[in-house]
Amino acid sequence: MILPCFVASFHDISHYPSGFQIRSLPLLILFLFPLCAGIAADSPPSVRAVRVQVPPHIDGRLNDPVWNLATPATGFRQRQPLDGEPASERTEIRVLYDAAALYFGCMYVDSEPGKIVARLARRDDEDETDTGSIRIDSFHDSRNAFEFTFNPAGVKVDILQFEDGNREDASWDPVWELETQISAEGWSAEIRIPFSVLRYKTSEGDADAQIWGINFTRFIHRKQESDRWSYSPLSSDGFVSRFGHLEGLDSLPSPRRIEMMPFGLARQGWVPATESHDRIAQFSADGGVDMKIGISNSVILDATINPDFNEQSFNMNLVVRWEYLPGSTLFLVWSQARAGESTEYFTSLGHDIAETFRLPPSNVTMVKATIWWNL
Repeated sequence: MILPCFVASFHDISHYPSGFQIRSLPLLILFLFPLCAGIAADSPPSVRAVRVQVPPHIDGRLNDPVWNLATPATGFRQRQPLDGEPASERTEIRVLYDAAALYFGCMYVDSEPGKIVARLARRDDEDETDTGSIRIDSFHDSRNAFEFTFNPAGVKVDILQFEDGNREDASWDPVWELETQISAEGWSAEIRIPFSVLRYKTSEGDADAQIWGINFTRFIHRKQESDRWSYSPLSSDGFVSRFGHLEGLDSLPSPRRIEMMPFGLARQGWVPATESHDRIAQFSADGGVDMKIGISNSVILDATINPDFNEQSFNMNLVVRWEYLPGSTLFLVWSQARAGESTEYFTSLGHDIAETFRLPPSNVTMVKATIWWNL
């Protein structure tokens, strides 16, 4: 939102009586100053990523000298319990990058480190613990973001966020590195996020610096305190649209076009001996693959071939993303699924894949358009 923060008024005062004073000017300044100060206070903060040749060693300790090259993001403010007040504990986030990945060095100072809550849990299980979180809006469209959340025990939560944070997809499980440590000063985390798991605007030979949207959050469990770096009051709307800025990114690599995660299954079957036949034993091995194919920066093909036990399934999503205006996006989605059951228990991988593709497909197409207004 853009508001005027100055007023200009010109008068010919040559005909005013000697000794005349413009008494309204101080009142005008007193009126405008809080307005301008309030607008400046709402300006989103910025943090600069520093390019390095030798990345930090990811062990959660923050003792690599390379971290000293980066100026930390500080100045977190509470949203709960004291909305708008400075955070009760200091937080510092430093950002580095190289040709392959982003690196985040996070220091969560705690005056009572013995009371830090760190619980082990499954991935994407947002249990009640102390947490830190990094949210990245790599297209800087103020609508969509990547969430990387973690706790002092090293539990990961990764989520895709849409529609200014109103919708989420928790099934996204990218490969990223995290190590944490609890110390006498609090707890710390080192994170490595490969550029290959993110999507952003780039072209061959593009050396121009990019600006991404970013925000950092912290939750202190024992105090039930929620802090944000790029603060917005509880009464305000929006989430991704309230992010700060990540500056200093230039000459970024083109993301990898193909990511594959094969998986395997070994199976030993047998039938006990009876009066009519001897014991029957048979060993077989099956497998499948998860694939992510980037056709372009805005078109991604996700596919899974999963011949598992006696169930056969194939799922594929083709997503075309077109930003037809800044912040306004058109999504075209085609989804195909094939599923069935096999009555043959001892088969080969090739046989399972062939049988899967003989199953009748189920197709779904979707169109979604978003329009962004800056009022």
